[in-house]
Amino acid sequence: MSNVPKRFKEIIINTYGQAGVLWLEQLESIIASCAHKWGLEQVQPFHTLSYNYVVQAYSQVYKAHVALKLAVEDSAFSNEQQALEFYNGQGCVALLDSDATYKALLLQKITPGTALDTLFAIADNRAVIYTVEIIKKLHSNKQLPACHQYFGIQKWLNVLYSFTDERVPRASIIFARQLAEQLLQTAQESYLLHGDLHHGNILFSNQKGWIAIDPKGIAGELAYEVGAFIRNPFPELILQAHAQEIIARRLNQFSELLHIDRTRLARWAYVQAIIATCWACEDQDPSWQNLLSIATLIQNQL
Repeated sequence: MSNVPKRFKEIIINTYGQAGVLWLEQLESIIASCAHKWGLEQVQPFHTLSYNYVVQAYSQVYKAHVALKLAVEDSAFSNEQQALEFYNGQGCVALLDSDATYKALLLQKITPGTALDTLFAIADNRAVIYTVEIIKKLHSNKQLPACHQYFGIQKWLNVLYSFTDERVPRASIIFARQLAEQLLQTAQESYLLHGDLHHGNILFSNQKGWIAIDPKGIAGELAYEVGAFIRNPFPELILQAHAQEIIARRLNQFSELLHIDRTRLARWAYVQAIIATCWACEDQDPSWQNLLSIATLIQNQL
C-alpha cells in the first residue's frame, strides 16, 4: 500500500521479519475485507502508528464512527480482544466486534481523542488523578481467580534473563531481576492489567471522559499498573530539569490514591524501565539511553 508510512513498514519488518513482510503485502486486502464485513466508509489511516495498523471510518453496520485496528500477531490480537471484553467498556474504549481471521478489532472511535500527555508540565498531578480513576474502573472488584487463561507478568521478565547486550550495565539487569523475583514472591491479588497505561494510551472522550486504549491484557498485581505512567511521556520527561522531583511526586500520589506501598510501586517501575531499555536495544532504538537514564532516576526512589 502506497499510503503506509515508511517508518511503520520498517517497524513491522524489524519486529516480525518475513511474517511482517507478508502481512504488509496483504494489508490492503485485509482492510478491504473488513470494510465489506462492517460496511466501512470514509476510511482514513491514523497518522500515529506503532505495531498495529489503525484506520478511522464510518460503519454502516453499527451506524457509528469507528476505529479499525489490525494486528500482525495472533497473540497481540487475542490478548487485547480478551482484555477489552473483560473490561466491557468500563474505563476503556468499547469493543464493537472482532475477527480472528484478519486479527481485526472494531472499536468505537474516541472523539476528540486528545492524549493525556497534553497535561504534562502544566497539570501532571491532574493526569495522575485521571489515571487513578481509570485504574479503579478497570479493576474494581475484578480480581482474577487462582486459575485463569491470561499470561502473566513473568513473560515480560524473560528479557532480564536472556539479554546480553553490554550497553546496559549488567548490575542494573541483575538488580531488576532480583527485585522482580522478590515482588513476584510477595504478590497477592492478581488482576487483568492494562500493562501499558502511559499517556499516549489514555485519550479524552466527549462521552466518557478520560479512557484507556490498547490494553495488553497481562495478569499481575495492581502495583505493576502504574509503571508505564511513571516513565512517560517519553522522551519529554527525561528532558525536564526537575524530572527526579516529578517521579517522586507521582510515586507519592499514586501510593496515596491507590493505597499501595510506595516502595512496591517504585520497584515495579524500575523493573519495567530496565525491561523497556533492553527492548529498545533489541529493536536498535537509540532511545535506550534515555530509558536507562529514567531507570536511574527511579532507582533513586527505592
